[in-house]
Amino acid sequence: MKTRLTIRAILGIAILLFFNQGHAQQVQLRGTVAMHNSKYKTGKVIYVQNTYLTAPFTKPALTDVKGAFTLEFVGLDPGMAIKIEASKQGLEIVNTRDLDEVIIGRKLPLRIYVTEKGNVAKAQTELYKVSQQALFARRDQMIARLRGEKAQSEAAVAELQKRFGQELKDRFAAEDLLRKKVEEQQRQLPKFAMELAKKNLDNASELYIQAYEFLRQGKVEKTIAILNSKQMEAITQEMRVVQQKAKAFIAAGEAFIEQSLLQIQQVIESYDLKADALTLAFRYAEVATQYRAIIGIHIENELPNKDLADWYNKLGQVLLDNGTYPLALEAFQKALVIQEEVLDAKHPSLATSYNNIGVTYRRMGRYEEAL
Repeated sequence: MKTRLTIRAILGIAILLFFNQGHAQQVQLRGTVAMHNSKYKTGKVIYVQNTYLTAPFTKPALTDVKGAFTLEFVGLDPGMAIKIEASKQGLEIVNTRDLDEVIIGRKLPLRIYVTEKGNVAKAQTELYKVSQQALFARRDQMIARLRGEKAQSEAAVAELQKRFGQELKDRFAAEDLLRKKVEEQQRQLPKFAMELAKKNLDNASELYIQAYEFLRQGKVEKTIAILNSKQMEAITQEMRVVQQKAKAFIAAGEAFIEQSLLQIQQVIESYDLKADALTLAFRYAEVATQYRAIIGIHIENELPNKDLADWYNKLGQVLLDNGTYPLALEAFQKALVIQEEVLDAKHPSLATSYNNIGVTYRRMGRYEEAL
């Protein structure tokens, strides 16, 4: 009798394990590890072998000779965010932020870029100096106009009023505000230079590369001019048509969909780069326009919600700095709604969003709601 019970118990456990194994959902995350901007610099992508990758709920993996890896997650739903760790002796990860919350089951492979340790900090320092020179040159040029002949000075005051969205009684008030804005931007330059140093150009369009090189040289206005909004809208429309055709032939069209998503991501990067250049040129209202365009692309193409929340926060910060508080509040609130859906309750980004909303309420004089 005891033997029969034991056999039944074993059979029951075996059936249960088989059932669970058959129904546990397996989700893959594919990706590659390559040297940062290797194709941009040498004309060929240099992939990195034996990079060690780990993540929760999966076994560690090493990249192969082509820098490729696959992580398999069992029992997790597609769409969940997972933190990926990657390491290789002597190298540092460039796009660390992309690894913080990776959406498993994503359509695009995860691209990880590495460089020799210290290279990112070195590039940041160089770009900081160039950006600072461009910022100060723009400031000095504007101050010279403000101190010029009456007609020239009045035109400069009117231009700054439009750009800063504030009434300026005379050139002295305009110069004071200009200096204040330059100081604010100077405090942001280390972050700006770091973001620029981490931008990868290996899959970038010729348009984006030209704009990036202009910005690296401090040629802000040329950067803005080359990133023509109509041209980027035309590329977006072209990729929209490609996606529609690819979806019609889904079995054979995965490569087309992936390529169109890459190009759409490149358009987003272009809008973001233009926003950086416009910020250096004090054209804040136009910065908000770039972020709105990015948000529109995200929504239309159903890109990851976490990234969408980040763009709403960026838009809100620009609107807040420009004094358009109701619109800033709306953007921050939209970011918070998304973050509450996709992030853990203790995630630091939620605290940042709550703080953004509180600051906006205080600026609006709504102190009780800011608490």
